[in-house]
Amino acid sequence: MGATGRGAHQVVGSVPETPIGQLTMLKLPDDEFVTVELVHDGNPVDRGTDVSHFVVQVESMADTLDVLADHGIEPVAPGQERDDGLKTTFIADPDGRRIELVQ
Repeated sequence: MGATGRGAHQVVGSVPETPIGQLTMLKLPDDEFVTVELVHDGNPVDRGTDVSHFVVQVESMADTLDVLADHGIEPVAPGQERDDGLKTTFIADPDGRRIELVQ
């Protein structure tokens, strides 16, 4: 399951059909949990990457948003909180690519 060797990532899961597209979860070396989640929605995107957005897990949404605000980075969409406590917020990189923060 996954690649071996130093510096290699490991695919720990894939969900082919979700409301937001196909999900692929990656774990980077020395990380205990999924580190990177790639979302592919099948629609064309800028730069031909075919990636809808990048997902980053954060320990505290409030703390992360405070640090980002100190650097002039604000959410590009209203944050959401599910009944199970999962929180999500979108920011964008300087080229406008969406980055989803998940707590």
